[in-house]
Amino acid sequence: MTHRVFISYSSQDERAADAVCRALEGNGIRCWISHRDNKAGASWSEMILAAINEARIVVLVLSGHSNTSSMVAREIERAAGKNIPIVSLRIEDVMPSGSLEFFLSANHWFDAYPLPVEHYADALLAAVRPFLRKRAGKDAAQNKGTLVGALVVEETDEILAITLGGGVIRTRVVEVRETSRDTMGVQLINLGKRDAVVGIARNAEGAGEDDLDENGEDGTEDTASADSGAAGATAVEVTAGAVDDGDDDQADGSSD
Repeated sequence: MTHRVFISYSSQDERAADAVCRALEGNGIRCWISHRDNKAGASWSEMILAAINEARIVVLVLSGHSNTSSMVAREIERAAGKNIPIVSLRIEDVMPSGSLEFFLSANHWFDAYPLPVEHYADALLAAVRPFLRKRAGKDAAQNKGTLVGALVVEETDEILAITLGGGVIRTRVVEVRETSRDTMGVQLINLGKRDAVVGIARNAEGAGEDDLDENGEDGTEDTASADSGAAGATAVEVTAGAVDDGDDDQADGSSD
């Protein structure tokens, strides 16, 4: 499973870093932590860079040790250069200095002392989760998947998704959420690994499944081109792509 959080820390703060990792992974948020996840024989610097690039957020264990760590400084600089959000967890009363001071924002700090780090798990989750949701939304918007087809539909129509296995999944346009139509799109269906959406069709009000031709196309006169100028018409694109952190494919519908 791909990690979501890269944990940056000084080797002298390994116990605190482990506590951060346990708190996040105990709540389903996969982490990358160097002393556990670096592979034997691999280039240390290459592994670190790859792990940062794949992360959605970096959690920095901020201490006097990390303040003076050249490795931590390079990790934070890399994350900032990639526009990856950085949340700083202060485990002692210390202010960032040197290059860390330049890259860190006071708005993203919170204190995890004087008690052990485990006592601040809820605060850590509250700080991390908004960034994960925001980044997930950006990723989804940028990777909607492969275009299957496009239609012009009315609110009273149905969208018919034809699968590789010969199934037909019907979705009423009126049931597609208004709030998502102009943003990231709407997930319509989940499919197994061996199935896929291979075509779409418009089922106009009153039309039945008999109106689909042998290729799964809508054989009625109410085609997308014929209705492109109709009042209240909506343009719909259907794409197929992978669900984040899942095993199934999805069909996603978005409209303009």
